[in-house]
Amino acid sequence: PATPAPSVCAMTCGNGAIDGSEQCDLATDNVAHMTGSGSTASKGCTTSCLLETGWYCTNKTNKATCNTYCGDGIQAGTEACDDGNTTNGDGCSSVCAIESGFTCSGGNTTTKDTCVETCRYIGIDLYR
Repeated sequence: PATPAPSVCAMTCGNGAIDGSEQCDLATDNVAHMTGSGSTASKGCTTSCLLETGWYCTNKTNKATCNTYCGDGIQAGTEACDDGNTTNGDGCSSVCAIESGFTCSGGNTTTKDTCVETCRYIGIDLYR
């Protein structure tokens, strides 16, 4: 009888299981590296099963769940801002939302946001 050929195992990115060198696998939710909102927004795991910058994933034995780290200085996912901390009152809140009376800019996957107060009434009556 002929000797059977050895089996060949291959990694399959997109099957919902962390195989081989995959860092994450969201099954059909893996998306190309993108930013923004909507159905094409990054969910933390690329179509090559690599983690996006600023994301971490849990449940690595089955379809992963990926989230961002608010306060790490990397604006990712649905974060409106990320100034590198989770302090309220500095323009970017503890849940990475822009606070009332502030504008934030400059945040991306390599640079944290800078938030500044917009003009506000400070108790001076200019019409006296």
